[in-house]
Amino acid sequence: MTQPKQPILTSKYLNGRINKEGYDFFKDVVAEFSNGHKPSANTPVFICVTHAYEGSLPMIHTVANMGEIVALIPKNSTKTQYPHVVDVLKQSGIKVRDDVVKSKSGGEEGKTHLDNPAEVIKFIKDVVPEGRRFILMDHGGYFAPTLTEIQNEFQDRLVGVSEFTDNGHKRYEKLAVGVTCPIVSVAHSKLKRPADKEAGEAVAHAIDHVLRHTEGLKAKNPGMLKIGIIGYGRLGSAAAKQLKSRGAEGILVTDTDYINLANAPSSGFIPTTIDDIVEKCDVIISATGAKALKPYHYAKMKDGAYIATVTSPDDELDIERLKEGGTLVADTANHLTATYKIGATGKKVHIIANGESANTLMPAGIGDPTLFLPEAEYLAANIKLRDRPNNFVNGIQEIGKPDKNNIARMWLEHFHGVGLEHGASGSRANRTGRQ
Repeated sequence: MTQPKQPILTSKYLNGRINKEGYDFFKDVVAEFSNGHKPSANTPVFICVTHAYEGSLPMIHTVANMGEIVALIPKNSTKTQYPHVVDVLKQSGIKVRDDVVKSKSGGEEGKTHLDNPAEVIKFIKDVVPEGRRFILMDHGGYFAPTLTEIQNEFQDRLVGVSEFTDNGHKRYEKLAVGVTCPIVSVAHSKLKRPADKEAGEAVAHAIDHVLRHTEGLKAKNPGMLKIGIIGYGRLGSAAAKQLKSRGAEGILVTDTDYINLANAPSSGFIPTTIDDIVEKCDVIISATGAKALKPYHYAKMKDGAYIATVTSPDDELDIERLKEGGTLVADTANHLTATYKIGATGKKVHIIANGESANTLMPAGIGDPTLFLPEAEYLAANIKLRDRPNNFVNGIQEIGKPDKNNIARMWLEHFHGVGLEHGASGSRANRTGRQ
């Protein structure tokens, strides 16, 4: 197995402090869950889909030391925004495949499209050595559309799939019938809740930054801006709460899950309909992952409205299809927003980060150690797939509560100096001398 060069944990902007802490924490997690197992010529290889934020570097380098990454596919949103991070990964010896895209809707010719079964099978045959088993580390359900064909072609060589995001979890959930391999998800884990909160804060910060830069306004402008959020799930509710903490008032929210929506008034938000939001709001956050905004909704929007997402343009807005159908006509663009004319009305809308998650504007993604919690669970899931796949059943599932509890304990020890269960002598506070 070809090991990567010495991990590069810093890039253009960061001083590397939080990345080094994350990498050290992940090394402890890997040691804990590997039980002394070392990668060998028979270890399953990884095909890994991931963001290319600077904050992604510790997890990627850790995976590269758990087994060979035969193809690392950076997500389009960060690949185009932060190409220097992709360059850092290449410099450290990781096999980056930035010629791979999720779908054909982007019109990128000469690339492998992960919604095309024939192309995906050819891609896997090209990158996975003959006879080797492999694990698909997914981030957004990229392999869900072709999983049936992958299973049929590779059978027992496909060890399993791991999934990080809620969107991806939902895509794999639809494949409950006929799945012949384990799909291990961290999307709904309690360990992901702090990171979801931080993601909401990052999106709120990005929106505030864009408004200040482009309009001279901020989220807290009573009587001047009305904000609406479509989707009051984990990320939507987190964004709502963070905007409220910044002083935003009268935030409208909607959700097709009426149980979620019934929780909104107790937190100070106004439940309403999607039509009410698109007609009244100056800032619209779409947080469903299900293309909730339809062409007729754009015709109802205010001139100069801002749209932001917490997922991606294909999952949330389907921008390419809207352009092809004449709903949106490209006008101008800069590093913060893409401006479109609405075909039916001639009015303009400004789409933050051109529909990518608003925190894409931040080089680190979520610059907070809470992200290391679900990433550690993700690493543990892949170690267990690598070493003990028979412990899983076919279909979608999570790792067990004792494993999650162990990860939480290690995280508390490492980042908060709390000696739990194994005694304070093992805590980071004592290792570093921090009181």
